[in-house]
Amino acid sequence: MTCQIMLHEGVVDEDLRPALEAGIRRIYGDVVGILPADLEVEYVDVPAGRWFTAGVISRNSSVHATVPADFDSDARTKLLREIYDHWRATTGCTPNEIVVVAVDEVST
Repeated sequence: MTCQIMLHEGVVDEDLRPALEAGIRRIYGDVVGILPADLEVEYVDVPAGRWFTAGVISRNSSVHATVPADFDSDARTKLLREIYDHWRATTGCTPNEIVVVAVDEVST
């Protein structure tokens, strides 16, 4: 399983990264049933002024998570909700400043 966290430079304090990541790992462990250490977490830092919403510089962050291809819909909803709630509680962002996505993991 992987989790890519995209952060717009200057929007989320770098000091919050350990708490954000620890919470996401814990949530994955609880909901998906994997060991928190087995989650691959990658950060993508987007330079300031590169994301826009309606022509205004965006303050959004996004979390792109993978789940097993046969993952239950209710469990997927729980994963998304818990990551969303954790992110908001940790960063203090507004409801529209975090996007959480869970896509099926593709086997190679």
